[in-house]
Formats: sequence, structure tokens, C-alpha cells
Amino acid sequence: MNTRFRPTPYCDMHVGHAWVAWHNYRIAAGSGGRFVVVVDDIMYYLPDLAQQSWPLTTAVGRYVEDLTWLGMPPDEVVYSTRNAEAHAEAAQVLGIQRPGKLSREWWGTVVPLVTRTGASDQYNAWLVMVRVVDDYIAGVDGFFRGADILPEMFLYDDTCRRLGYRTCGQEYLPVIRREGAAKKESKSTGATSVRALRESGYTPEQIISTLRECARRSALAGLAHVVVPAGVLEAGEVKALQYEYYSSPTVLRESHPGEPFCEGLIGHHRRMKQRERRRHA
Repeated sequence: MNTRFRPTPYCDMHVGHAWVAWHNYRIAAGSGGRFVVVVDDIMYYLPDLAQQSWPLTTAVGRYVEDLTWLGMPPDEVVYSTRNAEAHAEAAQVLGIQRPGKLSREWWGTVVPLVTRTGASDQYNAWLVMVRVVDDYIAGVDGFFRGADILPEMFLYDDTCRRLGYRTCGQEYLPVIRREGAAKKESKSTGATSVRALRESGYTPEQIISTLRECARRSALAGLAHVVVPAGVLEAGEVKALQYEYYSSPTVLRESHPGEPFCEGLIGHHRRMKQRERRRHA
């Protein structure tokens, strides 16, 4: 199964990125697929994020270096802007236009989406289309993303159907949040970078084990987010948690909502590969 991790590399990776990337990497590696980093350089340029960062190639290099250090080396790195011609063709089919410079108000064509809870969100139709086209060209079969953008799933699927693409498997993960913080771990809130943790003496195993254990504890406590306790995974003194693995399928499903999705897709792609090998034998 080919998966993807799609960062906007204007700041270094933080543990929220590592959490999403790890889920995508382990499924690709476990199924013999490719782990693709799709660089969202469109979002690097449109909102003028380039003014807050290193040159693009430097920023991407830092992401790849951090991913490799974490034990998740990408099989391929692709840039969204290199699919510009395909984006233009798809936009013509859908009858939408490329937005100009984006601001916090997300200028351009927006599509209102009402969630099951009645909450309303707005998503830029052109930007969602770009993600759909990029994933199709990269041969992505499925991916994990943060649950904070779950409503976009419906527009993503609808865009796939309108363009005649098969839809990707999508799974949405509880976001990482620090204990006592109201918002998720993010660049805008000054998140601790993976690089800072590395320089403080953390190992890749400690970072991933801690995130998994926080996810397990948070799920069993009925929390909507993956809550990292105060003092854990912070720059300075190394303080990590050991992941406690439970073999009970019920506990696994409750602790890791993505497991059934993962197992099903891995099994499907293994069967397809075996069928293909038999066909050419």
C-alpha cells in the first residue's frame, strides 16, 4: 500500500508531524508499498509562508533528515507545483479557478461543509483538488491525517469521483495536544521540534513509544485528543514514556482506531500482489 505524508515545510517537524508520518510509514513498510513525501510547496508560496522559513529546498531537506533519523526514510519526495499542468486540467473539468494569494480568510472559491455535529467548515475547492491530483499522480492508495480536518474527507471523495479517480483510503487520527493546552500541537503555537528533542538526547524510539503510550492512555480515558503530559517530550531533560502493548483486539481497536483500516488495506494489497505474481508466473 502506497501512503503519503504531506507537510508544508516552512518550520521544522514537531511531534504532531511525527505521529502522522509514523502511521503512514509503518503501513507502507508493512505492506511492501512506498512511503511518499508530497511537499505542499503551493501552501509554502500562496500565503507567503516562504517569508517565515528557509529556502524551500533547505526546508524540505530538514524534513527528510528528521524523517530519516526517526526511522521513516521516504521512498520518494515529490513537489506539488510540478503537477501544475495536471492541476489546471482538473480545475477546468471541475469548473473552479486557482486562488490568488491566500490569507487567514482563505480567499478564493470555498465550499461550505456541514459536519454530522452540525458544525460548519469551509474548504478551498481548488486546494482540495490539488491534493487529490497529487495523490493520484503519486499512486497513493491511502493515508492518515489529523482528525481536525476530517470534514474535508467528503469534499476529497467527491472530487475524486468527479475526476474519475478511485478514492483513497482515508483515516483520521486524534491530534496531539499538550496537557493544559487548548489547541493541538502546531507550528503556530510554538511546538517543540523533533530536531530540538534530538539535540536534547531523545532517541527515535523514545519519541514514538511516548506518542503511542499517550494515545493508548488518552483513548482509554475517553479523551478526544492524544494528550502529552507536562514535562514529557520537551526540550531539555529527557522524559519519555514506554508503550504498553495490549494483545486484546478490543483494547487495540479502542486505543488505535486506525487498526481495522490498516489491517484491511494491507491484507487487500497483499492479496492483489499475490494474484499479480500468479498471473505472471
